[in-house]
Amino acid sequence: MKMLWLSQMKFGTLLLCLAGIDTAVAICLFWPTTPPVVIQSVLDLGEVVEGTEVQPVLTIRNTTSQPIRCVGADEACGLGCFHAEDLPAVIPPYGELKVTLWFGAPSLNSLRERKAIDDRAENEMTFYFDAKGHARKPVKLTCKVIPKTEPGTTDKNS
Repeated sequence: MKMLWLSQMKFGTLLLCLAGIDTAVAICLFWPTTPPVVIQSVLDLGEVVEGTEVQPVLTIRNTTSQPIRCVGADEACGLGCFHAEDLPAVIPPYGELKVTLWFGAPSLNSLRERKAIDDRAENEMTFYFDAKGHARKPVKLTCKVIPKTEPGTTDKNS
């Protein structure tokens, strides 16, 4: 007689064991499942003019049949400041949440003083959820900061 055992070991992994009653042999298979919260790991804003503010939108998806609450996100400051608006919020089953981020681009002088590579502003922002096993999701935010041109001047590259 064979026995089938199916268990969710940890959110994101299933364990399936087949065992023979008359033998001490068991075959166990592990495979990943879709995580309950899908969020991009890197958000590149492209080029942003120094000293300006932009408001990119980050999409967070719920892949489960249950609502998931995004309880908040930390503010990230260092090479540019980022913060999320409109949180906390509930993501409906199989739905999406659009989160507006706010980014204030630093001056190029500030970036260069902090030894930023290639004038890139980068930070990591962590989003927090009530999904068991997936309470934290980091997102790397990055952009290239470009100089602002003064009215009446021409760009050197023109």
